[in-house]
This record gives sequence, structure tokens and C-alpha cells, in this order.
Amino acid sequence: MFRVHEVAATRRVLEMVASIQGVRPPTRTVRGLA
Repeated sequence: MFRVHEVAATRRVLEMVASIQGVRPPTRTVRGLA
């Protein structure tokens, strides 16, 4: 575990990295212009 002061920001980064690595599905799917 990490000990951080900016918990929300750090959590967002860790979730983003997990999504990019395919560990965890993204919270929301962002669609481009179709």
C-alpha cells in the first residue's frame, strides 16, 4: 500500500493504470465521434 496525501488523485491514477493494463475494466467507456 501507498501512504499518500492526495488520495483521490492517486487512486484515479492507479485505476487508470489498471485499466490500461487490462487488469480492471474502465469505469465508463468513452466513445469517439462516430
